[in-house]
Amino acid sequence: METSVASNLGTPHKATLALVLKSPDDGVWRDHASCKTMGNTEFFATFQGNSKSHEERLDRVRTICNECPVNKECLDFAVRNEIAYGVWGGLTPKERKQKFAPVSVMGQRRLAK
Repeated sequence: METSVASNLGTPHKATLALVLKSPDDGVWRDHASCKTMGNTEFFATFQGNSKSHEERLDRVRTICNECPVNKECLDFAVRNEIAYGVWGGLTPKERKQKFAPVSVMGQRRLAK
């Protein structure tokens, strides 16, 4: 029995992966990402609260992102596609939303900086 991708989307990181695959982005930058061969666990963990383990995990992820040669492309991709899960370009979803709130200018949507 064949199942669709949509029917298998039970967790946030799978939903995000499906979004990435459907994106019009050419994805070339991802070939150079420092996280390319790493698992999703660190980058798609729930970063809530102030627990020490969450802060330590977020610090590890940010270190990887900050040293990544395609950090800006990654962040831009997440913001433009409004990805609501995971750390992209070193920012959590909450941080991306705060820093890049959508702004409408004469009917056109653009990112605030």
